Amino acid sequence: MCKPFDLASPCIDGNCVSAQVTQQGARLADRRLSARDRLMALAFLVHFVGDLHQPLHAGDRGDLGRNKVLSTYGIVANTRLNLHAIWDGYLAERGISSPRPGARGLLAGVTARQRRVIAAGRVTDWSRESWAVSRDFAYGVALGDPCGPSGRVGHLDDARIASLVPVVRLQVLRGGLRLGRMLNRALG
Repeated sequence: MCKPFDLASPCIDGNCVSAQVTQQGARLADRRLSARDRLMALAFLVHFVGDLHQPLHAGDRGDLGRNKVLSTYGIVANTRLNLHAIWDGYLAERGISSPRPGARGLLAGVTARQRRVIAAGRVTDWSRESWAVSRDFAYGVALGDPCGPSGRVGHLDDARIASLVPVVRLQVLRGGLRLGRMLNRALG
């Protein structure tokens, strides 16, 4: 988080989400594989593209993507919440179900050209972008300083939650458009 973006170190031996997106996309496109193997590749590809666009899968300060540190969420009094669970659950649900929910709502106002621009790029570009979202929003908004001392409790009050909804919606839009592009290439 507090060092320059580095995908090589966490992806040793292809053991990271970014590498798996590329590998599963190639497996899905490989018509020599059995239908079962391609179906498994599809399932993994969908999962990993989603993970790649969930910022706390892209940024880590040695805290397992903020799984180790408690965080608050609005008026929810659950003291067992962590920032990762909040981004994977509460914020994701809020972003998807916000006014103009679903795909039509997410795509509203996004031109065909903008969709192509969002879907473009390589997995490395998407990883760098998600890493920046992690630093600036997932860690930055909850903690105030993404590079501050470890072990602090994150606080997401209603105002901070509201400020993150557009970020979450953009990440969902990015992931969906990029997955669609990958599926068109692999299956088209």
